[in-house]
Amino acid sequence: MIKKQFLASCNEEIVREAFNLYLDVYTQWGQSNPLNFDEFKGSYTKQSDFEPTFAFFNKNLFVGYGTIMNNYPQHKKLDIGYAVVPELRRKGYGVKICKQLIKFAKDKFNPKTIIADVFSGNIGSEKVLIKNGFQRVGEIPNFNYSLDHPRSVIFYYLNVK
Repeated sequence: MIKKQFLASCNEEIVREAFNLYLDVYTQWGQSNPLNFDEFKGSYTKQSDFEPTFAFFNKNLFVGYGTIMNNYPQHKKLDIGYAVVPELRRKGYGVKICKQLIKFAKDKFNPKTIIADVFSGNIGSEKVLIKNGFQRVGEIPNFNYSLDHPRSVIFYYLNVK
């Protein structure tokens, strides 16, 4: 069983661990110009009613973080994103984090659709989404998230019941 805690309420050490994970994921996929720690802290630890970020723990061990983004209540859709500490990947944490993000989103925001995207080649993250009921929409080759190295991105959605 993993538990979640708003990243905004975590101590500096946990925020630093989340930041290091963010850097790992950010650079792993060939992206450059990541946020610095203060920018990350200012962005990801904002306690927003519409775009919360959580730290996830197994007992007291930080296992990853997850966030709800682009939550526009009038559109009844939102995006989720998550990351798992590298040495803890392939142990089911991604599936559990994703499941908790979905539950929180359903309970708090009642969206009709939840969207997620992954870089092409991130098979593990695709499996996480599929195990949580997401369906693949399609792929956009060389999609540019304002990055130096555009990557193909695969989009998924979940119709919420």
